[in-house]
Amino acid sequence: MARVPAPARSLLPRLRLDLRGAVFRDFPLKAIAVVIALVFWVIIALNQSPADVTRPFGGRIPVERPTVPSGYVLFDAAIGDVGVTLRGTDAAVSTVVATDLHATLDIGAADLHRTDAQDLAVHVTVANPDVRVTEITPSTMSVRVEPITSRPAGVQVRFANDPPSGNLPGDTALNPSEVRVSGAASLIARIAAVYATVRFGDAATDLVTSVQPVAVDATGAPIDGLVTDPAVVQVTVPVLPTATTRTVPVVWNIRGAVGAGYGITHISVDPPAVTVRGEPAAIGSVDHVDTGPVDVTGITADRSFNVGLVLPAGTSLFRSTGSTVTVSIAPLIGTRPFPFVAVQTVNLPAALVADTDPQTVSLVLAGPVPTLVRGRLSEGRGRLEAFLATAEASRNARAKALFAAGFLAQSQGDYDAALAMHQESAAIYRELGDRAGIGLALFGLGRVAYEQGKPGAARELLDESLTIAREIKDETAIGLRVTSLANAALDASDLARARALFDEGLSRWRRLGGRQGVAYALSGLGDVLRAEGDVAAARPLYEEALAIQRGLGDRANIPITLRRLGFVTLEQGDIPAASAYLEEALILSEGLASRSGLATSLEAVAALAAKTRPSEAIRLAGAAAALRDARGAAAPASWRTEIAQRLAPALRAVSRGARLAGWAEGRSMTTENAVACATTTARAIASEAASRTDVTPLTPREREIVALVAQGLTSRQIAEELVVTERTVDTHLEHVRGKLGVRSRAQITAWAAASGILAQR
Repeated sequence: MARVPAPARSLLPRLRLDLRGAVFRDFPLKAIAVVIALVFWVIIALNQSPADVTRPFGGRIPVERPTVPSGYVLFDAAIGDVGVTLRGTDAAVSTVVATDLHATLDIGAADLHRTDAQDLAVHVTVANPDVRVTEITPSTMSVRVEPITSRPAGVQVRFANDPPSGNLPGDTALNPSEVRVSGAASLIARIAAVYATVRFGDAATDLVTSVQPVAVDATGAPIDGLVTDPAVVQVTVPVLPTATTRTVPVVWNIRGAVGAGYGITHISVDPPAVTVRGEPAAIGSVDHVDTGPVDVTGITADRSFNVGLVLPAGTSLFRSTGSTVTVSIAPLIGTRPFPFVAVQTVNLPAALVADTDPQTVSLVLAGPVPTLVRGRLSEGRGRLEAFLATAEASRNARAKALFAAGFLAQSQGDYDAALAMHQESAAIYRELGDRAGIGLALFGLGRVAYEQGKPGAARELLDESLTIAREIKDETAIGLRVTSLANAALDASDLARARALFDEGLSRWRRLGGRQGVAYALSGLGDVLRAEGDVAAARPLYEEALAIQRGLGDRANIPITLRRLGFVTLEQGDIPAASAYLEEALILSEGLASRSGLATSLEAVAALAAKTRPSEAIRLAGAAAALRDARGAAAPASWRTEIAQRLAPALRAVSRGARLAGWAEGRSMTTENAVACATTTARAIASEAASRTDVTPLTPREREIVALVAQGLTSRQIAEELVVTERTVDTHLEHVRGKLGVRSRAQITAWAAASGILAQR
């Protein structure tokens, strides 16, 4: 190390560290500085943000049901729940509880036009703004949004148990008897019935209670998610003792005389028997109950009378009811007016000329109705064809005459001639550019196609003719074509369209005052109801249509409505009435000289005879087939299906050889022999049914169903056997249980054996 030379040492300053001075000099200032530094350090440390943490929430969060737009409903009963992951400071995340979290569905993103399941996003919010949701599991929920719909439904009473021993339930009363059920469209479509279930107590007192109606599906399971209006109905069930009742027949009380030239062919009473109650001394001598007086003075057509019952002293009805007495009338003689008959001279010598005064006279011929009406169609067609054979007709007049002649040929079942005439008529109208005429000719072609059993071509032609009628605003033509197109829809089993078209036709014809069109639409609506299995509602529509047709003298359509009434009364078990309707239809069809109409009437009588006279049924069906083959008169598809079902019992009852022989015998019959055979068969069936005495409280149809239940058949098998819907069978069985006071099929079977119903079959 170098040393500083001695002479230089005195020149360097002498360094001395004064630590005490450094510390205590200006000490107050230095202390304040230190305090200030500490304060700033603390402030900075306190303001520094703590570290965030991400943590799954320890639990599931239920998703709230969203509020859907008005008129819609969330179909699913429960939405479900989700799991969430939260992010925030440890302290903030740790304080979150389930009530701080709210999970909702984004219903605004739903497509209201879809009825299938769709995925909607789930949103979750947190009450603490320092905590946020980073993950939702699952992030979407599958839901269905459906439109709300409603429909009225009749309420049926069901008994959860039997009344106390020694008692029976009387007639139930419901207030109201119908409710409106609302809910998702898919749930409404599943409704098979609406029940009000009541339970009897231990005391033998009348039951009066309020019950919430419950809609059930076809299996009987309740359908959740539906609302009824009103929410409850009042059910009243009398509890009646069984020891003081007696079932007796109802006897009609006819007074007066029917119109001149007419006679009573049949009288029926509904119900045929009633159950009365009273003290043993009062009911011991009661063997029947009379109806109130039925005045038939001057009537000339079938009529039903709603009258009360005249009860013996000291008795009352077990179930409150009135009675309906139906009186069937037939003309003994008929008349046909001829207002303008030319007077012709005969055997006049050649040299003389006769001048008659008056030149025409009016005549009224009397005799059997079929004879009087025979020949009208042929006469009219002959005159039109004679006119068409002349060269004097204008093109427009010829087109009109062709349509009219084609219509008459169609009515006679001459479809080849009718088709040719309508086609020529259409060609002329197209040549003339006459839109109304084109529509008319297409209408005729559509009707021919329909009656030939070509539903596709018929609907196409009728649709085109209806379009033209709407285009030219011809209200009458629209009414005619709407109802014809409705029949084609019915034949194709499109019941919804058929009902809509018949409703439109009925409204139009009522507005136009067209009584014949009103009758046609009423019959069509009856056909729709019958196809749906509601024969009770179909019958009054047919009866109203028949009354209109009789008033108009509409001989072409009266047989059609009579056949419909015949089948309705047959399905209701009123065999005498069914026989009378079908026999009258047969006679009128023969008089009209319409092969297709006559064939249809023969098939209807064959259906009537299928169960009790199978051999006659097969012969008549063969005769009808021969008539159809002769003119190519194929029946509509729906009619062919129904007749095949109704003839099935006859085909099963005889051997194959007997079937073939009977069919061949029927095909070889003359028309006169076939009509005579059918008339004899219908009258014999009516006589046999009327001669049976039965004082059970059941209707004929209910007795028939009871007998089949006793044979072990299910409701579906009974429906197939009787050619009705399964729902109709179940409705009859409900009535049977109520009337007999039983609950099970085993009890019904025991009652059938004890009452002798099985022996009657």
